[in-house]
Amino acid sequence: TVKALNALHTQGYLSEPHTAVAFSAFKKQQQQGEHGLIVGTAHPAKFAELVEQILGASIELPKRLQHVIGKAELNQTMEPDYQQLREFLFDYQ
Repeated sequence: TVKALNALHTQGYLSEPHTAVAFSAFKKQQQQGEHGLIVGTAHPAKFAELVEQILGASIELPKRLQHVIGKAELNQTMEPDYQQLREFLFDYQ
């Protein structure tokens, strides 16, 4: 996790732990000519204490996210199907 977060941070991307580890795992398995999509589902501020400790920098929650603090979480169960995911993402606006 430490190496993964630092690797992305040195490339100019501030990540949270889960996405950083997913990206690291993909890069280790990636074959030449292969492309991938890693979807981060949380802001690094959700794990601020850990991320700040690892990177040695403070993380500020963006103003556009401050209004969601304390709101109920939303989730959607779906099959592992690209078309279903695509429709969900385009319909959810």
